[in-house]
Amino acid sequence: MITQTTFINIFAISTWTARSALREDIDLRPDTPEGIPGILIDDRLVLEVKLKLNKAERDRLLGQCAGYSREWVTWVVLIDTPMHRVRELEELLAAKGLGHILVFAFS
Repeated sequence: MITQTTFINIFAISTWTARSALREDIDLRPDTPEGIPGILIDDRLVLEVKLKLNKAERDRLLGQCAGYSREWVTWVVLIDTPMHRVRELEELLAAKGLGHILVFAFS
């Protein structure tokens, strides 16, 4: 099981590696007119990363995705989230006309 501290450390290392390897413009939690996405890459792609997504966070995430996807390609990365919650999110995104948002789940 991944702890929140471990997740933050992995996230920081992978962000540093991505910056070095890709030489792209990567912003962590930038303040934008659409809100504060988790990661914004080259002003094109938003990665919204959630750890152990619960119902309240899922509902908030739907709103975030609706806003971010108006401006950027938006992907969701779920870590340690039960598969039934992943399916629920994918179904809700599709029902809200946001089926183009990709969801990646890791455990």
